[in-house]
Amino acid sequence: MGRSILAIVVGYLVTGILVAVRSACMTALIPAGPGPPTSPSISLQVVSLVLDFGCAMIGGYITAWIAQRNEVRHALILGLIMTLIGIALLGMPGTLPLTYRIALAIIATPGAALGGMIRERQKRSQPPAGVAA
Repeated sequence: MGRSILAIVVGYLVTGILVAVRSACMTALIPAGPGPPTSPSISLQVVSLVLDFGCAMIGGYITAWIAQRNEVRHALILGLIMTLIGIALLGMPGTLPLTYRIALAIIATPGAALGGMIRERQKRSQPPAGVAA
């Protein structure tokens, strides 16, 4: 059970760090104009969602890799936790549109699950330890 909790916590932290780096990079590359902050364009929101899906996928992969068993299940738990946190934060004020925040909450679980599936498939394709390929 300790390994499962560790896997999910590390996956969550990895996802959070990756999203923060993505956000900082996008902010540096596409600085805001003068005046009060405004909502990003639809195209920037789509790019952000695609990249955040990738971040969730990497977090799910890391979770599955650390868990070493029931990979998809652990990644799904990570995704559900991220989705629940996203839903809980929907009422918070911010510059991002509500539709973007809803989409972000929706993509967390499939992204993390896909990362877990990739790790599980990768693990199945490797020969067992000690067996020559």
